[in-house]
Amino acid sequence: LEQLLAIASNRNFSSFNANVNAQLSAADGTVKATGKLNNNLWQTNIIASNINSSLLSRRLLGSKKTQTIPDLNAKLNLSGNLEPLLKPNISTTIQANTLSIQAGRQQFNATGDLLLYKLASAPKQKSSWDISGNLDIAANADLDSLPIDRAIAVASKNKELLSLKGEANFKGKFRGQNLLSAPLAPGNLNVIGNLKLADFAVNRIVFEPVMTGLVKVVTGEELAINLQGKRDRIAAELEPCTSDRCRFPYLPTFLAIRQGEETKNPIIATGKRTGEVFAL
Repeated sequence: LEQLLAIASNRNFSSFNANVNAQLSAADGTVKATGKLNNNLWQTNIIASNINSSLLSRRLLGSKKTQTIPDLNAKLNLSGNLEPLLKPNISTTIQANTLSIQAGRQQFNATGDLLLYKLASAPKQKSSWDISGNLDIAANADLDSLPIDRAIAVASKNKELLSLKGEANFKGKFRGQNLLSAPLAPGNLNVIGNLKLADFAVNRIVFEPVMTGLVKVVTGEELAINLQGKRDRIAAELEPCTSDRCRFPYLPTFLAIRQGEETKNPIIATGKRTGEVFAL
């Protein structure tokens, strides 16, 4: 007891060692967590297994109707230094040694650094904490099993479904600032990397077996994609719309689609915006 009182008074955990093990039930699945503290250095390992994604979505979003989503499995390994959290100007780096999420055939992995810091001032009803991140990310997606078509139909209020098929593989960098207070502010989210599409098709339009290229997303500044096969191409560039009349946050400035150019029924479309006119 005397040791704990001394630690609380001096805010010095260098002589304090601890180990924690916990297990709990969540959304029909289990979450196991272990952690240790030694000489102000901490590490935690969290494993989530068979989390009912549909149930979790209903609880978080408050919706009674959700699509069937595969169970969620995740692994998280974080480490860092406790000492900076005990200082007045709190700012500490957290190493994301492992961040892995898997649901059915969808997979996301990331490693890198997260910076946790306390804001000098924060608006009422908002957190006084914020996070920035610098991560290497990799994602694999089976487009056939993702509910993209229904999401687009709901967003566009169009009952005609857009069917996507194929597999997508992305590897790149993620840089984020103010992820809690203003994640969508201009420049705060930055994702750039290479995307590979295999056996990609939109409704009955089938592209080449392999298409690869650059994807760039910078919130409030630029959205761009440029995928190419031997002949086919999907390219687009969008920039933010600053007019009060805009129905969408981003507007296309360039578009190029080429599919089956040497076949009997090719699809070729190019467009460019000049001022407020987009010529296709």
